[in-house]
Amino acid sequence: MNCNDYLQNLIKSIPDKPGVYLMKNISSEVIYVGKAISLKKRVRQYFSNNVKDIKVLAMVSNIDDIEYIVTNNEMEALMLENNLIKQNKPFYNILLRDDKSFPYIKITKEDYPKAIKTRNKLDHDGIFFGPFTDVMMMNRYLRDINELLQLRDCNRNIAKSIENKERPCLNYHIGICSAPCASKISKEGYNERVDAVVDFFKGNHTLLKKSYQTKMEDAVKELRFEDAAEYRDLLNHLQILSEKQNVSIRKYSSKQHYVSFDYDSERIIITVLIYEKGNLIAREFYDFDNYFKNYEEIFASFLMQYYTDNPDIPKEVYIEDISINIEAIEESLNKENDSKISIVIPKIGKKKEILQLAKNNSTEQIKLIELKSERKEKNSYYAIIELENLTGVKPIHAIESFDVSNISGADSVGVKIVFKDGKKSPSDYRKYRIQHHGKPDDYASTAHMIERRLLKGDLPDIILLDGGKGHVSTIKKLLEKMQIFVPVYGMYKNDRHQTEGLCDENQIFEVNKNSKLFRLLSEIQNEVHRFAINYHRKSREKTMLRSELDEISGIGEKRKLALLRAFGGMEGIKNASIEDLQSVDGMNARSAKAIVEYFQRKNEEHKE
Repeated sequence: MNCNDYLQNLIKSIPDKPGVYLMKNISSEVIYVGKAISLKKRVRQYFSNNVKDIKVLAMVSNIDDIEYIVTNNEMEALMLENNLIKQNKPFYNILLRDDKSFPYIKITKEDYPKAIKTRNKLDHDGIFFGPFTDVMMMNRYLRDINELLQLRDCNRNIAKSIENKERPCLNYHIGICSAPCASKISKEGYNERVDAVVDFFKGNHTLLKKSYQTKMEDAVKELRFEDAAEYRDLLNHLQILSEKQNVSIRKYSSKQHYVSFDYDSERIIITVLIYEKGNLIAREFYDFDNYFKNYEEIFASFLMQYYTDNPDIPKEVYIEDISINIEAIEESLNKENDSKISIVIPKIGKKKEILQLAKNNSTEQIKLIELKSERKEKNSYYAIIELENLTGVKPIHAIESFDVSNISGADSVGVKIVFKDGKKSPSDYRKYRIQHHGKPDDYASTAHMIERRLLKGDLPDIILLDGGKGHVSTIKKLLEKMQIFVPVYGMYKNDRHQTEGLCDENQIFEVNKNSKLFRLLSEIQNEVHRFAINYHRKSREKTMLRSELDEISGIGEKRKLALLRAFGGMEGIKNASIEDLQSVDGMNARSAKAIVEYFQRKNEEHKE
């Protein structure tokens, strides 16, 4: 069998049952989805010495991991395979692109609905019209009817906007939005306009016809004959549309969920099998630590969290017979969701069989996790051995890596991450603020950070820098000055910012891209970069909240945030009158006057 030890053991553990398998590459991307009457036999065939097809061999050479889902029969596997292909778009599968399907108009289900275009008719609850074969015309009608009735097209939380007394955006000022976010229209008035949109797509085109008719007549009077011809064509097309219109409404999810679990001493795996119209369309796994050995409590908590505010809540959830208060969970969920969900324990028949299938999938997932854990332990061990052999540094227990993040030298921060025995040790991660004395640069910033780190003592076995020969040379000079000996290497990248190998100040050391060491270096480099970027982003967010308002007496953090929300930024605050400023929550006449006088003084100083 042409595969490594991990894949060989995995294939041995795959059951001889129908199901779907997912092939993954080294980056954990799904590269192929397939179905089988016998998962074991089908997956084993890919690694047979008899395989000659070039495409299959190419795919197999990229397989790093395999997942599988057990089904009751081949038909279920077929339906699930289809959904997983659409969801993952694997490289080696034949794909029917979703963006080539005909679109629908959807009226969203929310307090202040929107009329939008979608190609997924089953994405969430709402009212759907279509499909439309003339996409260009559909886009035109959607735009015109939205502007005519002034429906919003933003993603604002309207309730919060009203509560915070936010100002309307530009669309309101140019007359294409009724600005419910700023209470410029009542909820009842807005919903009347939504009803008019529904009427239009149901075939009542009177409103838009009158609008086009008026525009056509005005264009004729003003001798704009090309514009008049355009509105004439739109009127003719509306007539054709009236004859073909149809509507589809989803008021409630028709799905059924089967939820079961299995556990061992380390974890609990909960499986959700999702059926629609009798077909298995999806499965979800959830992994929880089994610290307290109380699976009933964990399962009950999962049901509450999973189904609270679930946008696609089913009418029926089937679970196994365990000691939890089903009535209390049902009552709480229905109160939270304003719905009617039923939690059922099937005793016999088809539903009981499907529930057992969910449990079987949880059992299989535990096996897979154990195999993956063993594999990770082995990979970490061999990666460290390879690193020791490549660098000559022995033994290697603790690896520390450093990275600096800034934008054009500004707001520099640095981070340290630690790997112990080839595995992440997040409790040992550290963050550093970097103060520059003179022109900032990455070499100086990295040296500043590492000097602070090394003064703490408890040295690592090796330092791996996210950088090349220049970084290594700078840090080695620092170590010589401090009379500290720790081996230092750089993890250099290619022009596409992808990991290539190691280097010192004089040479590079190529690393086999299929080796355990290469996988470890990639993980370290990605982790230190991620940690640095996240820290830098949070630091910049705090910096951005600082403004000229901090210079004004009486303007604290709460008032500052309230002003920025109300006026949309510093420019709006600068141009606001005392009356406008005083109307903001938390403000008073004295504070408003202080702001106006501050910016008046600034303007005078600028003129001088």
